[in-house]
Amino acid sequence: MNLGGSGAVVTGGGDNVVRSCDIRGIGEAGIRLSGGDRATLAPCRNAAINNDVADVGRRRRSWAAAIQLGASYGQFASADAVGCRVARNLLHDLPHAAVLYGGNDNRIEGNEVCRVALTSSDVGAFYTRQDWTSHGNLLRHNLVHDCPRANAFYLDDGDSGDTVEENVVVRAACGPFIGGGHDNVVRHNVVVDCPLGIHIDARGVARGYATSPGYRGRVESIRSAPAWTERFPGVVRLLDPALDADGVVGRPHGNVISGNVTVGCRYPLRSYGKPREFGDTTIEGNLDLPADTQVFVAAAGGRLVLDPTGPVFRGQPPLPAIPLESMGLEIDAYRTTLPAAGLPAATPAAAEPAAAGFDSAVDVDATDRARGPSRGR
Repeated sequence: MNLGGSGAVVTGGGDNVVRSCDIRGIGEAGIRLSGGDRATLAPCRNAAINNDVADVGRRRRSWAAAIQLGASYGQFASADAVGCRVARNLLHDLPHAAVLYGGNDNRIEGNEVCRVALTSSDVGAFYTRQDWTSHGNLLRHNLVHDCPRANAFYLDDGDSGDTVEENVVVRAACGPFIGGGHDNVVRHNVVVDCPLGIHIDARGVARGYATSPGYRGRVESIRSAPAWTERFPGVVRLLDPALDADGVVGRPHGNVISGNVTVGCRYPLRSYGKPREFGDTTIEGNLDLPADTQVFVAAAGGRLVLDPTGPVFRGQPPLPAIPLESMGLEIDAYRTTLPAAGLPAATPAAAEPAAAGFDSAVDVDATDRARGPSRGR
């Protein structure tokens, strides 16, 4: 508590674990975690498990998250993060993001996130950006609730190759958000009571991602590495001119949005761009339900879980079982009691920020107007 820097820092090495810590009142990030080798995709197996992190970023109100996985901004250089795990943490009451992440083959699972972006906007509870090569990251079985200024899973500015599946989002600005990237899979998520359920856009067309030295340079740096050609052969194809032979240069490729359920969302699924820019995007089997749909029931101890017989499981094909009760902190040898957490029935008025979150489509539209006709919705 009450440190000017970060709470716990693991850089390099392997099989290091930050476990069952309570971190409060930190000047910068709560936990910084990195390791592994992106050139060879060798994993480090470093982990942050079962931690309760809140009130970080007192000195740096943005880009200092509860957990920073590889990605660092500002005064810290980015570090490799390959094969890390962030699991069963409670991340809450934060000025900016809960988890900033980058790298490859990282597992972010079973976490509970609430009340983030309290003094910022245009950010995600889980946030990553600007990397076509960040393939293999899995965000699964996470609960995000009561974050009206943040997108739950924000794959910003062309970030690519993530799988976002079987998560639950309640009362956020948006659920999963794909910002112009490639090969992202958004599957079997439940998004409840959000202004925007799921978003995908083609911002890379107007912003010139396909000709950007930054995006292309990362792909060039790994395109002949044996580990990459075997593990992620689709990354190299992003440099193939034939991919955009029809003239729509920089459109998103290979994204899949399938089998998700939105409940009471003003815009259940928004694709922001021209129809021809989504010709290589698969959108299928998503179910939208009205606001009065019963989604949750009380389980043992009063904690809410998904109603197993409710309408959210009646899609075709139906959702898989999503273990809401296994998201957040757990009892272990070091943590013998749990705080009163879990998904509340409604947001306490005092905890809700005064203004709604920034809609990134406003920014995208400004870019489009500067470089050509507006795309519209």
